[in-house]
Amino acid sequence: MASSYGVPRPRARLITPWALAGLALVIAIALRVLFPGANLLALLLEAPRGDPLTANYLANLHRLEPTDPQTALLLARTRLAQGRTTEALALAS
Repeated sequence: MASSYGVPRPRARLITPWALAGLALVIAIALRVLFPGANLLALLLEAPRGDPLTANYLANLHRLEPTDPQTALLLARTRLAQGRTTEALALAS
C-alpha cells in the first residue's frame, strides 16, 4: 500500500492576495474615520468654547495626556470662556 504522506498537496487559498489588500485598505480607512487623531485638536479649536460637552471632552483628554501643552491650552481657553478663571490660570502655569 502506497503512502500519500510524502506527496505535497497544493494549499487551498482562503482569500486571494488582492482581496486581502482590499480588506486591509477598508479597515485602514474605517480606523482613520473612527479615530481622527491629529485632526481632533483642529476640530476642537473650531468647536464653541462654552459648550459643556467640548469642555468635558477636553478635560478627559487632558487627564489622559497631562504633559501635552496643546490640550492644556485648549482646556484653559475653554475654562476662560466659561468664566472659570482660576482653573484656567492653574492650567496655564
